[in-house]
Amino acid sequence: MRLGGDAPRVGRVPSILFASNPDPAEVCWAARAVVAPTMPEIDRLMPRYAEVVNSLTRRIQEMDRYYKDKEYKRDAFERGRSLHSGFVSDHAEFLKLHDELANSIDALLEKRDDDVVELESVVAGLRYFVLVFLRDSKQLAGELTKNKPDPARVAELGKTARESHREMSVNSTAHPGQVDEAFMYSAFKGRADTFAESLRRLESRRVLERDIGAAINNYNAMIDAANLVQWPR
Repeated sequence: MRLGGDAPRVGRVPSILFASNPDPAEVCWAARAVVAPTMPEIDRLMPRYAEVVNSLTRRIQEMDRYYKDKEYKRDAFERGRSLHSGFVSDHAEFLKLHDELANSIDALLEKRDDDVVELESVVAGLRYFVLVFLRDSKQLAGELTKNKPDPARVAELGKTARESHREMSVNSTAHPGQVDEAFMYSAFKGRADTFAESLRRLESRRVLERDIGAAINNYNAMIDAANLVQWPR
């Protein structure tokens, strides 16, 4: 997953630029009837999430009509105050549910990453070391995209990512045959080297915004390259 750029930092709600068809809120609402959800941690939150999203949508539409029709001139903003109060309440709950959903999704994705790494550890070939490095890099990127990254945590995760990068590099040097069999691996490795090198600037106690931005950009470029790698079956 690419981070940074157009993606929000953790704790910020993304702006929806394009609505899919069917409407996401309708899909969430329909999902309430599912007896055995595949992701219970997430589906537990969806009924109320769908209700709040629908309520927010209605309130925004009402506010739009209220101000477009200039009703405030007739009621001295009396209904406007009521609309604003209801919107603020729904929006606060939406933010809370959004964070809970984000945390649940992150936990599921981290478990999935761990499961894939564990499965690949049986073979312990080049792909295993690549997956370990990508998992460690993803955890670091997650910290970097927080509103206030913890410098100590950044240094800790950065060290782990650089160590797994070193192990990946050693393994690829020791097994050139595996490198040759993985289509587009060399392009990915170059991007990975650049990302790992950019992490050295994050080891200080004071993490600079420009260094975070550079690391995230390098991470995104690396992930784009990783997505093009085709491993032998």
